[in-house]
Amino acid sequence: MGLKYAAIHMSIHFLTPVAIAYFFNLNIFQFMVALVGALIIDSDHYFLVTVHGVKGAFSRVILHGFGKIRKYPLHNFVTIVVAALGGLLVFQPAFFLVGIFSLAVFIHLLWDLLEDVVIFRVNLNHWKV
Repeated sequence: MGLKYAAIHMSIHFLTPVAIAYFFNLNIFQFMVALVGALIIDSDHYFLVTVHGVKGAFSRVILHGFGKIRKYPLHNFVTIVVAALGGLLVFQPAFFLVGIFSLAVFIHLLWDLLEDVVIFRVNLNHWKV
């Protein structure tokens, strides 16, 4: 799959907050909250960078191992459910930003789940806690 598919994968993750911003007519600050939500969920990939360095992690994951099965602590069904429930807060004006953040996390994880199951043929057990 390599670099081309990695570019598609990352583009979808970057387009998530753009789509949310368009749908909810967000201002720049709200868009930044959605962007942080869409990207921060991948903070559980940080261990690869600490172990292999930036170049090593890039080479190991993007160039030579995209789609290999790896277990990440935040990529699971519990996080998806919590993010989905948090995403419902977009309908509560007082918690709109929390809802936008959670919605971005939810859509990111939903794409990763779909990608794992449909494209990489990973068993759903991989997403259990």
